[in-house]
Amino acid sequence: MKTFAALEIPEYRRFWISQWFSLIGSWLQSSAQSWLVLGLFTDRSQATVQLGILNAIQWLPSLVLSLFAGAVLDRFSRKHVLIVTQIVLMLMAVCMGFVVYLKIASFQIVAVIAFVSGLANVFDIIARQSLIPQLVPKHLMSNAVALGSLSFNTARVLGGTIFGLLAPLFGLQTIFWLNAASFVGVIIAISSLKYRAAEDSGQHRMLEDIRIGLGYVWSNRAVRDPIVLLGLLSLTVINFPVITPAYAKFALNLKETGFGLLGSAFGVGAAIGAVFTASRPPEARVRLMTLGAIVLCLGMGSLYFTPTLALAALGIGLAGMGMISFTVSANSTVQLSTPDYLRARVMSVYTLVFAGFAPPGALFVGALFARFGTREGVLIIAILGLCCVALIRPRTPAKLEP
Repeated sequence: MKTFAALEIPEYRRFWISQWFSLIGSWLQSSAQSWLVLGLFTDRSQATVQLGILNAIQWLPSLVLSLFAGAVLDRFSRKHVLIVTQIVLMLMAVCMGFVVYLKIASFQIVAVIAFVSGLANVFDIIARQSLIPQLVPKHLMSNAVALGSLSFNTARVLGGTIFGLLAPLFGLQTIFWLNAASFVGVIIAISSLKYRAAEDSGQHRMLEDIRIGLGYVWSNRAVRDPIVLLGLLSLTVINFPVITPAYAKFALNLKETGFGLLGSAFGVGAAIGAVFTASRPPEARVRLMTLGAIVLCLGMGSLYFTPTLALAALGIGLAGMGMISFTVSANSTVQLSTPDYLRARVMSVYTLVFAGFAPPGALFVGALFARFGTREGVLIIAILGLCCVALIRPRTPAKLEP
C-alpha cells in the first residue's frame, strides 16, 4: 500500500492539513500548561502529584461522558459538532494566555480552564475519529488512521521544538495565543467539508443506544481485545503528559528547551511508527498491535537507565514509535470491525478507555513518582505494561475484514 494513499482523497487531504496545523498549536499548549503547573510548586513531590491531578481533571469528562457523547454524535452532524468544539478550545487558549499575561496563574484557575477544554475534547475526539470513515473508502481506513497519527506526531515534534525555542524568549502567554490562532484554519476547513453520510442508526432512546454499543463491543472479539489492552496500557505506560515533564524536570534537571527536545524526540519516534504502520498491509494490523505494545513498554523501561538527554531521547523515541504502532493498529481494527451506524458509539468506548482512563492513570503515575522517584516509577509502569500485554494479547479473529 502507498504510504500516503489516503491523502489522494481531496476531502481527507483538506481535513488532514488543517488538523496538522491545529495540532501543532495544541502541543504548544500542552507543553506550556504542564510547565506552568510544575513552576507553581517548589516541592518536587507536590509538583508531580499536582501535575497528575491536573491531567486527571482535564480528562475526567472523557471518563464520565464518552459513552453519552458517542450516542449523541450518532444523532447529529459530526461536522457541526467539530466546529463548536474548535471554537470552545480556541477560547480556552485565549483565556490561558491572559491568565499568564496578567500574572494571576494559580492551580485552581488552570484546572478550571483545563476542565472546560476537557469537556470540549470529549466530543472533539470522538467526532474526528468517527468522521474519518465518511471521508475515505473502507480499503484506505487503516492508512487514513495511520496518517492521522503521523500528523499528530509530526505536530508534536514541531510543537515541542517551537515551545523550547519561543517560551524562554516570549513567555508562556505567547504559546497559548499561538495555539488559539491555529484554530482559525481548521474551523474554515471543517466548514467546507463534504462527506458521505453515515448509515441511519434508527430512533432509540439514549440509554438503549449506549447499551447496544456496549453489547457490540463485548460480543465482538476483534473490537473487545484491542480496547481492553488499550485501557490497561492507558492506566500505566500511556501517560506521557505526566511522565515526560516530570522526567525532564526531576530526573534530568532540564529547562524549557530540554523539555521541548525530549517531547520532540517522542514525536519523531511516533512519526516513524506512523509511517511504518501506514505502509503495512491491513492484515498485519493485529500483529503490529502486540509488537507496538511491547516496544512501547521496553522504551519506557529504558528511561530508568538513561543518564543523559541524548540517551533519554532515544528511549522515549522508541516508546513513541511503539505507542503509535499499537494505537493505530488498535484504532483501525476497531473501526473496520464496526458498522457505520454504530461507529460513534463504539469509538466512544475506545475514547473512554484511551482518554477516559487518563484521570486514574495520571493520578496513579503521579503518586508512583512521588513515592518511589521518577526513574523507579518509569521502570515500575513499564513492567506493569508488559504484564498487561502478556495478559491480554489480541489475536487475529476467525474473520477479520481487510
